[in-house]
Amino acid sequence: MKRFIRFFAFVGGIGAVGWLIRHRFVGMTLNREPQTPEPAPEPASDAPPSTDLVHALGVPAEDAARLRSVGITTVTQLAIADAKDLAEKTGLDEGQLTLWMEQAAALV
Repeated sequence: MKRFIRFFAFVGGIGAVGWLIRHRFVGMTLNREPQTPEPAPEPASDAPPSTDLVHALGVPAEDAARLRSVGITTVTQLAIADAKDLAEKTGLDEGQLTLWMEQAAALV
């Protein structure tokens, strides 16, 4: 009789563990609705580009100050300026100015 009781206790224990696994762990994962990732917000294309030379083109602050001293304060003004004339007035490298002017023209 003791064997019979042990056998049913063993089977009952396995049944209890099986029930626990089924209802606690498997049930948790099956009842969840799949999560869809949210798309990243797209950059606003309507927003006007930054006109600040330092932020828009990465011009060093000292060089931006030199450009402001001769009247170049926006990206648009830099895009239409003459590189040789600016190099003479500011003492900046003409090649670097040409590069910044090309970048400014691409933004405008």
